[in-house]
Amino acid sequence: MAYILGLDGGGTKTVCLLMDDRDRLLSRGVGEGSNYHNVGVEAAKGAIAQAIRCCITAYTPERLRIGAIALGLAGVGRAADRLVIVEIVAQLQQDASLPILWDILPENMIITHDAAIALVGGLGSPVGIVAIAGTGSLIFGQNQLGETRRVWGWGARVGDPGSAYSIAVSGLKAVLKARDGLGEATQLETLFQEALQLENSDDLLRVLYQNYQDPSAIAALAPLIDLAAINGDAIAISILQAAIQDFFKATLIVKAQLFSLEKVVSVVTIGSVWQGKAGIRQQFIAQLQQQTPSIQVVEPCHEAAYGAGLLALASLGKKSDRSLRNCPD
Repeated sequence: MAYILGLDGGGTKTVCLLMDDRDRLLSRGVGEGSNYHNVGVEAAKGAIAQAIRCCITAYTPERLRIGAIALGLAGVGRAADRLVIVEIVAQLQQDASLPILWDILPENMIITHDAAIALVGGLGSPVGIVAIAGTGSLIFGQNQLGETRRVWGWGARVGDPGSAYSIAVSGLKAVLKARDGLGEATQLETLFQEALQLENSDDLLRVLYQNYQDPSAIAALAPLIDLAAINGDAIAISILQAAIQDFFKATLIVKAQLFSLEKVVSVVTIGSVWQGKAGIRQQFIAQLQQQTPSIQVVEPCHEAAYGAGLLALASLGKKSDRSLRNCPD
C-alpha cells in the first residue's frame, strides 16, 4: 500500500493530509504559513516539515513509506518558484528527523499553486473554475484539455479586486475622504473607531501604515463593510457592489477563454468574503445566472489540501470515487 501526502500552503498556515492509495483520509496536520515570498525559504521549509510531521505522528509513531506528494502553495506561479519548492522537497527527503521513508518517482511529486488544488478540492475535479475571495483574490480555471487561465492573484498589497484587503482599504479610504470633505458621510467611521479603539478617524492612517506589512490585519476589517451594508450604508453597499462587478467580469473572462458558450461549467466559491451576510455571493450568482445560464455556482465539497491529495493519487494512476460524493454533478 502506498501512502500519499497532500499539502495546502498559504500565507498564514500549511495543511497536510495523509491518505492511502485507496483514497482513505487518515490524518491531518497543520503548520505555519509557507508562502516563501512572505516568510523566506528556510521558514517555508520549516512550516512544510512541521505540517508533515504533525500529520504523520497523529496517525502512527512508525515511519511511513510515502509514494506520492502534491504541494499546492501560495506564491508558486512561475517556473522559478517551482524550482525553489523542488529544492525544499529535496532537502526534506534528506531530513532524518521526518518519520518518512521516501519512495517517490519524479512523476509522483506534484508542485503547483494553491488555486489549482482549491479547484480540484472544491469540485472533486480539475475541470471548472474557482473564485477565491479571502485576504487576496483570484479566478482560476481549467478545461478538459488541461488549458488554464488565471485572473488576479497579484498579491494583497497591490489590492486584488474583490478581496477582503481591497474591500477594507476601500472602506478606510471612504472614511478619510469623508473627513476631508470629499465624500459622503458613512457609518464606517464609527465602526472603524469602535473596532480599532481609536479616539477619532484621524488615527486610521496610523493603523493602515502600521499594518502595511501584515495585509491580513487590514483584511480583517472587511466584515465591518459588510455590517454597514446590512445597515443600509450607501458607501458600504457601493464598495460591495464594485466587488461583485469585479468578480462577475473576471469570471466571464475565464469562462470565455476556456469553455464554449454553451458548455455548462461549475464555479466554486472559496474564501471569507463569500460568507458575508450582505449577500455578496447571492448577488454574484444572480448576476451570472442572468447573463450566463451555463455557469453553475457551487459550494466547495472538500478543502484544498484534499485537492492536493487527489492530484497525488492521480499521479499513481488511481482515481477517487469518494472525492465526488456531495459534489455537484
